[in-house]
Amino acid sequence: MNVKVTSRRQFLYLCSRAAVALPLSHWLPGCATVQVPNGLEQVGLANPCVVGDVTPGGAVVWLRAQEESLVSVHYGIDAALKEFSASYPVRVREERDLTAQVYLEDLQPATNYYYRAAVDGNQPGPIGHFVTAPAPDEAADVRFAFSGDTRQNYQPFFIMDAVREMHPHFFLHLGDTIYADRGGIARRLPQFWAKYAANRNDLPSQRWFSDTSVYVVWDDH
Repeated sequence: MNVKVTSRRQFLYLCSRAAVALPLSHWLPGCATVQVPNGLEQVGLANPCVVGDVTPGGAVVWLRAQEESLVSVHYGIDAALKEFSASYPVRVREERDLTAQVYLEDLQPATNYYYRAAVDGNQPGPIGHFVTAPAPDEAADVRFAFSGDTRQNYQPFFIMDAVREMHPHFFLHLGDTIYADRGGIARRLPQFWAKYAANRNDLPSQRWFSDTSVYVVWDDH
């Protein structure tokens, strides 16, 4: 079997020539308006959550909490999460910059899901939203958006608000999620962490990531 490897630059060129914004299908997400509040310290979070690597039956929730706390994720199909399932609690650790990845399993394909982080001893965090992928044997139209090169000193990233207005099913971040060689060169792990944290503080990105899921090509410029 011959495998052709496509570079990121080639992919961008091909996508510019293709109709990547296909017609919406019956499984288009419900486009819930999610308000990301200021003062996340009230719920014990250091940053709003992000959902990634969504499949027909699962997803990964990335979170960052405070002071090595114990955190679980509430999730379900009720937009207000009056009824929900809860993940097994995990403890965030200093050696991982107080971050954790929580895996949600046994989800239904092509379904709107809502979620929030719940830090032990605090009220639950803000509710986010994503849609699972269709089943492998299900014909479905997919609408997605892609971009890249989010250099920290260009904040706020207003393009994220514009993309959010289009209500794609998911967002593909094609690398350069930080600029490690600009605005202070990152050489050690805490310096890389600081650059990622700086981009996670961008309000348009917070609003967008709370309304969708992401697939990320890792790159640090």
